[in-house]
Amino acid sequence: MLPHAFGVLVFLVTAFTPGAAVAQGESVPSLNADLGASYALPFGEVNAGQTPVSILDLFSGAGAFVGALGVQWHHVRLGAELAVGPMQIADHLCPQMECSGSQLRWGGTLEYHLALTNGVDPFFGVGAGFEQSTLNAGASSITFSGPELFDLRLGADWSIGRSIVSAGFLTVLTFARYDNASATQFDAPPGKGNFAAPSLHSWLAFGARLGFRFDLAAQRVAPAAVVSEPETPTMERRRAIRAAQHPSG
Repeated sequence: MLPHAFGVLVFLVTAFTPGAAVAQGESVPSLNADLGASYALPFGEVNAGQTPVSILDLFSGAGAFVGALGVQWHHVRLGAELAVGPMQIADHLCPQMECSGSQLRWGGTLEYHLALTNGVDPFFGVGAGFEQSTLNAGASSITFSGPELFDLRLGADWSIGRSIVSAGFLTVLTFARYDNASATQFDAPPGKGNFAAPSLHSWLAFGARLGFRFDLAAQRVAPAAVVSEPETPTMERRRAIRAAQHPSG
C-alpha cells in the first residue's frame, strides 16, 4: 500500500509542477546530500490494551544526527534518510540506577521544493520508514521496533555562495507504531514478543541542516544567434569589379 501511495503522490506532484519551471532549460537533475541535527518530543501510546502504555512512560525526548541523500529534478526531490542519536529516559524508570537510550530511524522521503528566485527554497514533503528505540537500564536492555507509517515535513533552505551549499531548518511530525519488543539481560537468553494492541505514537522534531548540491548534467546554454554584417557600398563596388574582370561563361 505504501509504494502505491508514493507512486500516486509522485504523479500528482509532477503533474502540478508549474510549466514555467519545466520550460527553463537551466533546470538539470542534481544529487543532494544533507547533514543535520534535530531534537524531538514524543506523544501518543505504545500499547492500547487493557493497561495502556504511553510513550512518555518510556522516553521524554530524543536527539539525532541526520544524514540524507537524494536526487532532485525541477521541484521534486526523492531521497533516503538515516537518523541516529541518544534518547532521554523517563525519570521514574531509573530512580536508583543509570539508564540510557538510543534511537535509529531510516526510510525514504519525497519533498517538493518551491525554489524561489531570491535564494530561498521553502519545501514540504512526506516520508516513511522504520523506527527502533532502545532503553538500557543497568545490565538489561529492551528494544522497541516497528514501522514509521508516514511523516509530514516542512522547512526552508537558503543558498550560500554560488548555490552549491545551502543551510536551512526542518520540522518533522512522524506517525509510527512499535509492533514488537526484544529484551536482553545479563546471564539470561534474549526474549522477544509482540504488543497485543500496538498503538500510534508520534515524534515532533525540530532541526537544522546543511546541504550540498552536485549537478548531474551540464546546464544547457542557448546557442548565440549568428548575425551577418551588412554589406557596405565599398564591398559592393569590389564585387562588381571582380565580376567584370572574370565574367561567367
